[in-house]
Amino acid sequence: MAADIVVPKMGLTETHATVVRWRKAVGDEVTAGDVVVEIQADKADVDIEAATDGVIVEILVEEGVEVELGTVIGRIGAVGSAAGAAGAAGAAETDTAAGAGAAAGGPDGPTVESALRAGVDAAPVAVGMAAGMAAAPTDVAVAAGASLATGASAVAGVSLAASASVAAGARVPSSPLARRVAAELGVEVAGLAGTGPGGLVVARDIRAAAAEGVPAAVVATPAAADVPAPAPSPAASDVAPSPTVAPSPPVPPAPVAPPAAAASLADPAPPVAGPPELPGVGMLRELELSRVRRVTARRLVASAAVPTVTLHRHAGVEQARVAVAVARAQGVRATLTHAVLAACAQALVKHPELNGFWIDDRLYTAEKVNLGIAVDVEQGLLLAVAEDCGGKGIAEIAAASNHAVAEVRQGRGGRGAHATFTVSNLGMLGVELFTPVLNPPETGILGVGAVVDGRIGLSLTFDHRAIDGAPAARFLDLVARELAGT
Repeated sequence: MAADIVVPKMGLTETHATVVRWRKAVGDEVTAGDVVVEIQADKADVDIEAATDGVIVEILVEEGVEVELGTVIGRIGAVGSAAGAAGAAGAAETDTAAGAGAAAGGPDGPTVESALRAGVDAAPVAVGMAAGMAAAPTDVAVAAGASLATGASAVAGVSLAASASVAAGARVPSSPLARRVAAELGVEVAGLAGTGPGGLVVARDIRAAAAEGVPAAVVATPAAADVPAPAPSPAASDVAPSPTVAPSPPVPPAPVAPPAAAASLADPAPPVAGPPELPGVGMLRELELSRVRRVTARRLVASAAVPTVTLHRHAGVEQARVAVAVARAQGVRATLTHAVLAACAQALVKHPELNGFWIDDRLYTAEKVNLGIAVDVEQGLLLAVAEDCGGKGIAEIAAASNHAVAEVRQGRGGRGAHATFTVSNLGMLGVELFTPVLNPPETGILGVGAVVDGRIGLSLTFDHRAIDGAPAARFLDLVARELAGT
């Protein structure tokens, strides 16, 4: 029985993740614990490991595709099952393609006659065939030149051609998304080198080909020599007139315009709206936003809807410096930031309203104290989480924090527990006091400033729905007294 490869749940606020890279291809054997695929969540890259021994029998989501958390993106089966699964998949795809061709008018794809009978415009049919949606192994040409007579339903003057660039029987493996993008961009899949698992042509290959100007599928436009001349109308002497019905005069062929949609494949893409024009500022240049930047923007918008209050104060650090020295003597890399984390862990036990979440107009307090540490990395602001810090000293918290931060910097964060309270430190940049932005659904975040004249700046932002100003101030006072040792 196959085991599903599932995108895991990764937090209260995260809903989607993107498949970044498959480490294993269909047919590869895996052992439980092997990394099979890398995904990117809102603020971290996550490795998904095989849950069992076996072989990759199916990859359901290609690289670069965003899916909801909890989605099955692949399957692991028993060793020996990959060949059968691949054969069945290929047979199913062949049968599906053959069935589609037959339904559209025959083994070589849709004909103009079958399309018109089905009420389909000939131009989209031509586009579909030219883009490889129903490619035939040989050149296909369908032409009609019959004149329209009274009561007849044939259409004259339509010419359709699609050229296949692969030898008969050959097929370039490509993903469904790649084929859809190819149809949209007018790029031939045949001849492209795939960068997906096992040489599979994926969507990014199509987009790269379009950007490099790979020739699109060619659709022939009607030419005078290509269209057979209309059959001559029978002479009056050859047809005996009915004694009761007068003969109808011949009807000239109805002009049919060439497939406009097919011709538009060679047209350039419509221009994208440029930056706004602002007087006196010169030319504006749009900066590419990273995924982390976009997620941060969404979080800030969500935070703006929360009624927050920020309290500022300074605190002595005499006791904090002693604690840091003791931890360093034990071989732990500790700093004043870790002393602040330890002080918060102690204070949060006594102020559970700030150690929890406001969700759907309800306040939930957490059993454990999981401290989030804002980490500044190249792609933006990420969050490391030191888990279960309640009741622990600075040495233990520093070790857990250092490990969590290292994981985030190496792109392996986001797989652990959710933070219950966050600390953000800008003191190393000379900032004394600032207003940290709350990360909903958390109810509190502490900003840490620089130490000036032996006193450190502290700024507490909290959700006023969860806690009032006075108890929040008492929490901040408790943190300050822990640092000063008073």
